[in-house]
Amino acid sequence: MRGKILSGTGIILFLLTPSSWALDIYQAKEGAVAREKASVDALIIYHFKAGEEFKVIGKEGEWLQVRFSSKATGYVQQTEAETLVPHPVSSPSTPGTSQEAVSASTSPSLDPKTRDAMEHALRPLRLLAAAMETGMNYQQYGTRLVDAKMEVESAIGGQNLNIPSDFKREIYTIFDIYQDARLAWEWKTRQGTFCDRTDCSYSRDDSFVSGLFSKYPFLRSTITQEAPGGIFLPNGIWAHSRALSLLWAEAKAKTEKLAGTVPPPPTTAAPPQAVEERLRNLKNLLDKKLITKDEYEKKRAEILKDL
Repeated sequence: MRGKILSGTGIILFLLTPSSWALDIYQAKEGAVAREKASVDALIIYHFKAGEEFKVIGKEGEWLQVRFSSKATGYVQQTEAETLVPHPVSSPSTPGTSQEAVSASTSPSLDPKTRDAMEHALRPLRLLAAAMETGMNYQQYGTRLVDAKMEVESAIGGQNLNIPSDFKREIYTIFDIYQDARLAWEWKTRQGTFCDRTDCSYSRDDSFVSGLFSKYPFLRSTITQEAPGGIFLPNGIWAHSRALSLLWAEAKAKTEKLAGTVPPPPTTAAPPQAVEERLRNLKNLLDKKLITKDEYEKKRAEILKDL
């Protein structure tokens, strides 16, 4: 069963900050500050220099959760930062297909070290897809997602690697899908009695649900009853469990498509056997009576012609 949700686990919350998930590199604008919490009233814990770089590890509304000064973390308003690594938003039209074309820059000209790094980056994504086939609870999913992200960053984060930018962007897009599935699962845990094992009711005014349908149009197929809107009108109903399965299927399809862009390792032809060794092997076949004398003489003559 793909993407099985285990009953009784919905109340377990894995503490991860909502985010677009990729560890993007940003730089601070003039006057940018880091605050202790995602609020303009929160304590300022760091003043950035203009152009100072930091990593974005999460997102909360209009705030970026950032890592700076080695292990220090805080929150920066999006208007006070600009990205150095473009991060695309995935919006596929149907599950299992991709709107973004992976560039032909992933070509056979890649050096062996870079090609191996790309293969190592795909491995945790494939393992994550396989894990979703067997089913896990919300906490396990969050843990596997963090572990996979760390493995990928470790594989392609080397300074001496020439990883194609399109490959990196598609990797981040795949993690976006997995992260959006996590956020959708988290949304369900907050709905309480508005959800049963497979379906949830939703309001047209629910910004998270409407945003999810907008980002992934194919998820609209999971709506079994549209939400008409209005206080006194009924809520809509969507097949939440099926939506998660479709998101996971989309991430898996993108992973396999991306794997197809990595060139296979170069093959080296085995050196031809030396004439002496071939004659020895041929004589051994004759001694074991696996070939006749005539066959032996005929083949021996062919081998000697190579001298």
